[in-house]
Amino acid sequence: MSKDAEGKSERIMEVEGKVLWYPDSKRNTQMDTFRTQVNGNHGLNLANYSDLYQWSVDSYPEFWAEVWSFCGVVSSKPYEEVVDASKRISDVPEWFQGARLNYAENLLKHADQDKVALYAASEANDEIVKVTFGELRRDVAVFAAAMRKMGVQPGDRVVGYLPNGVHAVEAMLAAASIGAVWSSTSVDFGVNGVLDRFSQIQPKLIFSVSAVVYNGKTHDHMEKLISVVKGLPDLKKVVVIPYARSKHETDLSKIPNR
Repeated sequence: MSKDAEGKSERIMEVEGKVLWYPDSKRNTQMDTFRTQVNGNHGLNLANYSDLYQWSVDSYPEFWAEVWSFCGVVSSKPYEEVVDASKRISDVPEWFQGARLNYAENLLKHADQDKVALYAASEANDEIVKVTFGELRRDVAVFAAAMRKMGVQPGDRVVGYLPNGVHAVEAMLAAASIGAVWSSTSVDFGVNGVLDRFSQIQPKLIFSVSAVVYNGKTHDHMEKLISVVKGLPDLKKVVVIPYARSKHETDLSKIPNR
């Protein structure tokens, strides 16, 4: 090894041996704000994360009650009991007994409607798409209204055979807002893989796309979608979202219940 190489190696070892960052001793994290709340509400003196962790293990009903409060969980009906601590894990105890809440409502409750909720990037779009909480709330409401018009009710199954993007999130939140059950698969799943999953729940409504983009090339998705639809006898409606191909370029004539 040359002297230059040896010197460079020694400098790298010196850098690797140094501590590059120490956490702020002022403790301005959400976790520490939570620790302070716990101390105040329970008359404790938890000094650090380790103390908080141990308390969460020793007093887990109280810990999860504090998490519920700290996170501002919205519920139409409050819980009567966090959990029965006398039951073992094998008994599968019920958590937050008596509470009624909506998953979508809690995700969309952000007060700052101009704050970006989603960033989405895909091969089908050269630009990164930004969606604010206000836009997301509006679009989810549109999806939910359309689902209700199609007859979707609480307990019905709604599925997505979709790319992981904005429309998938909107459809999922809309289904959750109604109280429907949501499931999804990636568009790179084959027909058998999709049917193995969806046939177990027999969905009422499916969202999908007409085409996908891989390695810069557009690939037709309709043939797989048609086969999936034919394998789901309880399906009432099929929604094909324009993606990588406009609706004018898509032949929907072979899809029933579109």
